[in-house]
Amino acid sequence: MVKRTDIIQNLKTALEVSTETSGFRGLKFLDEINDFPTFYIYAKEESRTHIGGAVRYASISVDVRGYLFTDTLADTELYVRQLETGVQNFSEQEPLIDEARTLSVKTDEGIMKPYSICDLKLQIIYPI
Repeated sequence: MVKRTDIIQNLKTALEVSTETSGFRGLKFLDEINDFPTFYIYAKEESRTHIGGAVRYASISVDVRGYLFTDTLADTELYVRQLETGVQNFSEQEPLIDEARTLSVKTDEGIMKPYSICDLKLQIIYPI
């Protein structure tokens, strides 16, 4: 579990660098947030795959939720791009993992004005 914890912490740091905002682990609801923009990372289940020859991989599902205080959807889209860039940089530079990929992206499409929420679903694959 130490490796998993280190990977999630390094992902948080990579996203903080790419977005120039603060990030946190865990889940928060909109009424609990005071600083905007910000994001929260929630690591979910982990699955294991045994390939053979003592080669094993783990796959972690990770949710990233971004919160902004903005009236324009363009700001939300820019923040999503910054988060995706952070995931890509993390995938290329993190020595503990083999791959990190964005599986899906969604936003609230302006329904929460003047707030805005974006969700990214990630998959991180690393050797055990």
